Amino acid sequence: MIFRTLLAATTALSLTIPVAAFAQTDARETVRGVLESYGYDVSEMDRLSNSQVAEIYLVATSEDAEDVRILLSSMNLTDADMMPADFERTTMIDDAVRDVLEANGYEPSAIEYMSNNEVAQIYLAATTGDTNDLDQQLEVMNLSPMGEMADATEVMAETRSNMDQVVASRLTSMGYSQEQIDALSQEETAEIYLAMTSEDATAVQTAIEGALGS
Repeated sequence: MIFRTLLAATTALSLTIPVAAFAQTDARETVRGVLESYGYDVSEMDRLSNSQVAEIYLVATSEDAEDVRILLSSMNLTDADMMPADFERTTMIDDAVRDVLEANGYEPSAIEYMSNNEVAQIYLAATTGDTNDLDQQLEVMNLSPMGEMADATEVMAETRSNMDQVVASRLTSMGYSQEQIDALSQEETAEIYLAMTSEDATAVQTAIEGALGS
């Protein structure tokens, strides 16, 4: 799902990272906001690798942002302490949320990748009896339509592949050889990608020289 549009735009991406609504923020600030939006503790930023930050940023700013949920769930993040004190996630609540998702045209298996806070938000909105509140809650959650849930392994593999292609295209345009590009580790590629999101030519050059000189 992620790459319906991204792969077709690799060359353009190598020059201008897709920042969408995040044009005025750097990648780490954007990712911090993503963690908060999906119900995770923002202090988890401190333990994320450059590669993980870059992957979250890339997917969050793509046209398939619903895949962010799958990516985050693979990173064993801690939920933010946001749920009501008397709320406890149970199998019954999960089943109820699956029913809500299906009834509203969303993929019920998405619950497998939701934080406890997201499940609580849907459940509590549904049980208030306020249809408008529930509709608004679901609308802002970047949920997959019925039958269009991405495969977690595919999301991870394609996200990394696209980041590699973006960085390789940029380095090629700057005159670096394929041998130099192939020698980059995943973390080094991510570091260059993150520098590219800042649109600071000096930061990009520093990241490239640091990676290639290591």
